Amino acid sequence: MPYTTKQSSNSRLIGLAATVLIQAGIVYALFTGLANKVVEVVKGPVETQIIEDVKKDPPPPPPPPPPPPQTVQPPPFVPPVEVNIETPPPPSPTPTTTNRPPVVVPPTAPVAPAAPPAPASVPVKIDPNSFSRYQPEYPSASSRLGEEGRVVFVVYCDSSGKVTDAKVVESSTHDRLDEAVIKQAQRGVWKCTAEQQEGKSVGTWSSTKIAYRFQLKDAR
Repeated sequence: MPYTTKQSSNSRLIGLAATVLIQAGIVYALFTGLANKVVEVVKGPVETQIIEDVKKDPPPPPPPPPPPPQTVQPPPFVPPVEVNIETPPPPSPTPTTTNRPPVVVPPTAPVAPAAPPAPASVPVKIDPNSFSRYQPEYPSASSRLGEEGRVVFVVYCDSSGKVTDAKVVESSTHDRLDEAVIKQAQRGVWKCTAEQQEGKSVGTWSSTKIAYRFQLKDAR
């Protein structure tokens, strides 16, 4: 046999053997589940993502319907009770006779004559001559101390026409000078005309103010 013929026959045997081995491997793989693993490797992991739709806030529930109007049923009609009141007949008037006494007219009283108007009161009048004649004495202590001043006073005129008291209205700021005026008034040497009320002389305070000034040049 030539060399080329042997070489080609060997190649055929090798190819046939390889084919048999491949088929046997495929059969084995089918039985052992290798084919499933290969398919899983080929396929690879499949990632799945679930995209959720953005849920919108549900709209607010509608307001509840207004309650149905309540109808007020009128109270049941109660017929009024008829009351019959029998009034007795008025009594018949009895004739009466009245004897009216005669009207007596009282006599008219005589009108009293109007009283004469009371005479107007005459106020107290001061005699200036007696005041100038009997002046208050200058206190010796006031003269030594150089006290001067003006005393304003009112006098009390009794019903006999004499001044019996005095009341200082404005002080001289020196008590000795004020007291000198009061002592002179109480001596009763000043004259006055008493106030006349209803034609009578009454003792009263004079409304006329009298002023007397003490000066050192007049000191005795």
